[in-house]
Amino acid sequence: MKNSEIAAVFEDIAELLKLKKDNIFKIRAYQKAARSIEELPVAAEQLVAEGRLREISGVGEAITKKITELVTTDRLDYYEKLKSEFPEGISNLPDITPQLPQLPATGSAEAIRYLEQAIASGEHWYIALLKAIELWTTAEETHNGRLYCYLIAGEAFDWLLLAERLCEAVTDGLVPEDEKASLLFHGRPPLALTVKEFKELIGNTKYHQYLNYFYGITVEEALLLAVREEVRKERQALGYTKESDAADNEAYRRIYSATKAVLLKRFRQEKGYPQLKSTGLKELKEFTYWLFKYRLAQCDRARIASDTKKALKRLNASGSPLPK
Repeated sequence: MKNSEIAAVFEDIAELLKLKKDNIFKIRAYQKAARSIEELPVAAEQLVAEGRLREISGVGEAITKKITELVTTDRLDYYEKLKSEFPEGISNLPDITPQLPQLPATGSAEAIRYLEQAIASGEHWYIALLKAIELWTTAEETHNGRLYCYLIAGEAFDWLLLAERLCEAVTDGLVPEDEKASLLFHGRPPLALTVKEFKELIGNTKYHQYLNYFYGITVEEALLLAVREEVRKERQALGYTKESDAADNEAYRRIYSATKAVLLKRFRQEKGYPQLKSTGLKELKEFTYWLFKYRLAQCDRARIASDTKKALKRLNASGSPLPK
């Protein structure tokens, strides 16, 4: 097992322990061990073979045993048991205090050139698209009068928005219209790829930022829709037939214990944004991502798991594809 893979396991363990509201020193120990392993100049396997794991900064007896188990068996019982306490996929939740690097705001003409040349050379357009996404470096741009924000709050990567931008940039006819529409409007790709294949094509950083976007924005929006629907049905049963802001505010209160107006004001104050009457699409997505992190910080583990399952069920019922 590679150093980066061992480090990723320990980062996941730290995140799961956060959700359990476990001992902060225990969480930090796993985070420190992950960083130390990531920065090792030699393979952890070599240190295991030489009995030198205790030389790594932040690695004590307990973590030494876990590294040894990972290196020798490619799995860790403690990690598997920890994951089993949460709904499937919850271990991929983004870090509440992210350490992933942001995409630098520079030009990405190279990605567009690559995409056109690769498709023209016979590579499947979807594979070429994902490789072009890996090459792309611009976090935000204005193109033809439209603002494209690909990286929300510097952490959550809207890969389908970038896919749309790239598809628009290539010569007409290179990408089949029906397959493009299915991907961009319904999230259904023309090829079935494994998680590993998808991750390798768009790159590790963008893959984790894509998960940030899925759980932090797509799932959070689905949770709000699901709770709004619950409130609407309850109001109908009580004889209310018209939609109103009361139903919307009740949904926010049930999830976040405050109305949307109060939460939006708090979000803007925290970010230093002006208190405007309207909300643009970019700000709305950032607000949704902020709500997600706010919910993780405020709610207990059982509530987080329950809400996440509810949102994923809502997405599944609507036909939306779940993350790779």
